[in-house]
Amino acid sequence: MRTFTICLITLLFVSGCTLAPSSRRVIEEDFIEEITPEQRSKVWQDISDIKSRIQDDYDNADLHRELAVLYRLAATPRSRLLSIESIEIAIMLEPENPRNHVEKGLTLIARRFLGEAEDAFDRATRIDPYYFEAWYQLGELEKYNYMKLMCFPKHLKKSIKYYKKAYKFNKRDEDTLFNLAFLHMFRSMFRTSRKFAYKTISVAPENPRNHLLLGSIFVHFKKFDEAEKSFTKAFSMMPDDDRMPYEDISLLHSADLKELYLTSSPDKKIEWIRKFWIEQDPTPSSEINERRLEHYRRVFIASETLTNKRLALEGEETDRGKAMIKFGLPAKKYYDLSGSLTGGWIIWEYHLAQQSFRLYFHDEFLSGNFHFPISDYYGTVSIDIMDNIPQGYEYPVRFKSLPLRAESAIFRGSYERTRLEFSIGFPTSVAETRGMKWNVVLTIFDSDWNKILLETASLDLDTLPRMDKLGSELFVFPFWVEVIPRYMSSTCVLEFINDEYKLKGTWRHSLEIRDLHGKSLKLSSIKLIVPESGGLCSDLHDPLPVYQRDEGLCFSYEIYNLSRGDDNLARYRVTYAIMRPEETESEASLRNTLAFMWSSIRGSKDEDAPYISSSLEQSTNISTSSDKLHIDLKVLENGNYLLLLVVEDLLNGQTVQEGKLFTVND
Repeated sequence: MRTFTICLITLLFVSGCTLAPSSRRVIEEDFIEEITPEQRSKVWQDISDIKSRIQDDYDNADLHRELAVLYRLAATPRSRLLSIESIEIAIMLEPENPRNHVEKGLTLIARRFLGEAEDAFDRATRIDPYYFEAWYQLGELEKYNYMKLMCFPKHLKKSIKYYKKAYKFNKRDEDTLFNLAFLHMFRSMFRTSRKFAYKTISVAPENPRNHLLLGSIFVHFKKFDEAEKSFTKAFSMMPDDDRMPYEDISLLHSADLKELYLTSSPDKKIEWIRKFWIEQDPTPSSEINERRLEHYRRVFIASETLTNKRLALEGEETDRGKAMIKFGLPAKKYYDLSGSLTGGWIIWEYHLAQQSFRLYFHDEFLSGNFHFPISDYYGTVSIDIMDNIPQGYEYPVRFKSLPLRAESAIFRGSYERTRLEFSIGFPTSVAETRGMKWNVVLTIFDSDWNKILLETASLDLDTLPRMDKLGSELFVFPFWVEVIPRYMSSTCVLEFINDEYKLKGTWRHSLEIRDLHGKSLKLSSIKLIVPESGGLCSDLHDPLPVYQRDEGLCFSYEIYNLSRGDDNLARYRVTYAIMRPEETESEASLRNTLAFMWSSIRGSKDEDAPYISSSLEQSTNISTSSDKLHIDLKVLENGNYLLLLVVEDLLNGQTVQEGKLFTVND
């Protein structure tokens, strides 16, 4: 049985990056540290030219050092060996030149001799304690040693120490500032991290990476508006290819939806992304989407810590990067370095709201890329988790969940609009916060997830009515809004928030904002209202439709566009029935129920009759009618029921119907 060592640190990032000569340093003004394969053909020509010059000036240490740089940039095993030979000659000719020792260290890193590389950099600092480049490269080396497993804080501390030395001698080097900001973030020293991030931007304001870093730091501070600005600025500077990983949401879906997303057209993907982030917004009432900002932060960190340039792997493309983007940081991390021939293992352990699990990564090809094992049980388990467990995210501002019940009803509004009536119920225990500000926020999205309404109201608890339900006392807040009708389903979100006490209740509901104007017969929603003693009904919209048998059921409704006869009277029939909801799950069952309701009017009998049914005819001299009814529930057992209401215009034969669920519970 393999024994794994546990690693518990503040930030659990794991790097798969391979140590290579620094990607941006300029040792000699004429030699950069990274070239493309296409440029290597020119390198060999330059090598030939330098060798010719050395024949005429062998004692010139600068020429040998330049040759060493070129051999290293050629990036072949043979050229790296020749690079060491050339730099040793340069050191022999100029042993006290720190540049020579730094170049030797870079070539040793390319050959994977890290200990000897550290000695070379250290030698350069002893020769010249003020030599910026040597301190910078020591910082790079310790950063790599830390990033391998993220389990050895001494490397992190030493890396920061060396970068600070480099910063002391060059306060405007962009990469030094960036690394100080980035690594302080790993030590949870976020204020220091932010200070260096600001300095990095002041030095290089046009580099999007610096703004991505600052945005990530702002997410930690929960300054989401500032994070939004930083990410937006970064994206405005980035080409589409660089921005694509930040916009890609395929990792956040299950396997079936991921495939559907990836095969969609570009336009459909854009619309899918827009709707996805609206659905995932933890605070739909605000313009800031905290979940999306957290996604940007995860992608950025995965890119910075897990990119493997030697293997041409971007951080977000690695298995660990994908796990980080979907689930965030692991709660625990285990590692087993194993033998040199079998490759190391890393395990990430997660404890999410829905469940706990582990992901397994193996460096089975000894390349430094820890990935889900191929054709291995642990790899199969890990891939199955990635495909099927929902994304992990917890809103960073910790609100205590508040029980919230709500009901809605739809009525005709003014000026061709529809009136949406809501009633919110919440425990009177919140009265302890009297004097504190409570806000109710209603947000409505149309079928395309466009925000069509945002309403905010402040509550005075002393003015709210109360009701008793299920042995508890509730405050009730009824309110209404008017909106333009919508022909497809909309989604409304109610948020009941107290910022001082960090209390929050949320209610989501789908509804169709029907048009109740026009000329044909229309029926409003059934609005359940709070019963009163003696078989009476109040006017209070009930947010919790649960009733005792002895109190009965109260409801109200409105009828629109009734036809009137020659006597200027409208005549209509109202029929209601109460039955179990499972009895009307199919359209056929609903048709049978309606058939029974009509047959019961004619006096026929049926063994499958509803538990309660009744019919009454009425007349009115206006085309709109409203009524309030009380139904005795004593014959019902405890359970869930459906109230079905049918209205028939007796003059033109038009019918309309509505249903409403409620519960009987003693």
